[in-house]
Amino acid sequence: MKEIDWSNAPEDATHYNEVNNMFYKLDIELRYNYWSAYRKEWVQAGFPCEYVSNFHERVITTQWNGKGLPTVGTVCNILTFDSRDIPVEVLSVGDTRVFVRNVNTGEELAPYLEGVTFSVIKTQEQIAAEEREKALDKMYGIITSIERKDNKNDMVEALYDKGYRLTKTEEQ
Repeated sequence: MKEIDWSNAPEDATHYNEVNNMFYKLDIELRYNYWSAYRKEWVQAGFPCEYVSNFHERVITTQWNGKGLPTVGTVCNILTFDSRDIPVEVLSVGDTRVFVRNVNTGEELAPYLEGVTFSVIKTQEQIAAEEREKALDKMYGIITSIERKDNKNDMVEALYDKGYRLTKTEEQ
């Protein structure tokens, strides 16, 4: 079976039929409705539910937002006792322990919940934005630490003296 692209499905679609490449919605009366791309609406299908062997149910996953305990299946960071972030998949959450698998090594761990801190894995964009903020904070610190704040030449000189250089595109 090919991979189903659910991003093209209507928001309330519950199933996909691989034979006719159509999205379906199971309603409260257990009837299937198909999505008419032409009419832009759901249309009741003319068959009962038992004729759906080629249907694939949509799996709804919710993404953990970093608050509370992550749910089973979540891939997140776990902060270790020696202050390292390790990417893990949550296998089970018990009353006193959490069971996780290290994404990099496959090693299974079962630390006590009491001493565990979880965090959302940051995207490359988030990491770049944080690095930019840190650099801007350092640059601001350089500028505000000089004695004559009103003299822009002194500010520029202070940045240059601390190692800031124009990139090739900035020089043009």
